[in-house]
Amino acid sequence: WPDRGAGVDYIVDGRFYVEGNALLTIEPGVTIMFASTNSGITVEENAGLRMVGTADKPITLTGPTNNQNIGAWDDVVVNSNRSDNQFEYVNFINGGSYDEVVEINGKLSMKHCVINGATNYGVFVGGSFSAFENNTVKNTKCPVLLTNHKQVNNLGAGNTYTNNTNNMIEVDNYWLDEDNVTVTYTNQGVPYLLKSGVHVGGTAIMVVKLRSEERFSRNAETD
Repeated sequence: WPDRGAGVDYIVDGRFYVEGNALLTIEPGVTIMFASTNSGITVEENAGLRMVGTADKPITLTGPTNNQNIGAWDDVVVNSNRSDNQFEYVNFINGGSYDEVVEINGKLSMKHCVINGATNYGVFVGGSFSAFENNTVKNTKCPVLLTNHKQVNNLGAGNTYTNNTNNMIEVDNYWLDEDNVTVTYTNQGVPYLLKSGVHVGGTAIMVVKLRSEERFSRNAETD
């Protein structure tokens, strides 16, 4: 879908499916308007979606002009593991009418994106990130939901989470017991919520990184 130079380049009324072996490419500068709370994009298991904008020409996904409220449209769902599933410099405005704005059941690289507004989660990860860097998630109930402890390994640097009701990364999984697996909880600037707790078993290793050596030293002296 090329940039048509209009205020709104494309209107999606209902749910748009990318199926078969198709690859949908959204070019820089495109604005997509979703017509209702039921409107969104689903990428099926063998298809792909490439939305790569630039800092000067981001891609924008938004709701209808007569509804600028949070939850004005639904979500973008990625069910495939294709390497060309890439979101860069994409602005997701007021999505997540039912749950999340971006749902990843396959694999996705997401960089320099902004999710602004969701009734629940900004990003739901049932699959995995190939990259998650320099993104901003704000004005949601909770910015990120991970369904497996291993997914924290792919949370990269430069992400910002602000003005969310629960400003934390939620991990909804108990077991961490795969052999020869190391999971590293890096400092993302917000707390992690281990909703079900965690059981570390087998030969799995769980690493929790400190915010800084300086803070560790101060706490050690205090204690």
